[in-house]
Amino acid sequence: MSDILNADKALVIPSGNGTNSPIVLDMRNIYKTEARLFEIQSLTKAKSSEFLYVVIQALSETKRHMATINLELLRAKQELRKVRAIIILDEVPEVLKAMGGTSSKSPMGSEDFRESLVNKSQQYQVVTDRVYQINASLEIMEAKAESFKMSYFVAMNVARGVDVAANISGGVDGEDPGSYSEQEKAQNFVNKVNKPTNGFGNAKF
Repeated sequence: MSDILNADKALVIPSGNGTNSPIVLDMRNIYKTEARLFEIQSLTKAKSSEFLYVVIQALSETKRHMATINLELLRAKQELRKVRAIIILDEVPEVLKAMGGTSSKSPMGSEDFRESLVNKSQQYQVVTDRVYQINASLEIMEAKAESFKMSYFVAMNVARGVDVAANISGGVDGEDPGSYSEQEKAQNFVNKVNKPTNGFGNAKF
């Protein structure tokens, strides 16, 4: 574990409930695979099997990490609802009583008043930020998973002897007119990853 934390090899996210230790996700294999995606530019049929294996392993690991992150996101959202409920049920009546703003018609004050107290709560802001951090981490992993999926699609075409660039449908065969076909998406992806990276590349989130 210390080896992971001592280098740019991990994605660290806060625990959803905020009380447990941060979640450390080993990203070494994922980063190494990302650094190899440029190989699809010149991938041959002979090398496609090994490349497919590497991509499948990275995609599987990415999805496991996504499941872990999603669990923490659900916990963080649950914690946010809990904090909100405590503020509204416990703090709002006390503030209203101190202000002399209670009434039989609206004992809990107006919705705008309750929202203002919730949003100014430091604890609510802390948990909200935690939700944002975890959600951002999930979006990053989803983008990585999509890249691996496209790489798999391209490599499978190479393994089957299909020329990606020569198989562009232009949104026909039941697809929405003007939409990208899978082949077009693959070709666009190939064009996008035409620059190799050294080592792990830039610092990862």
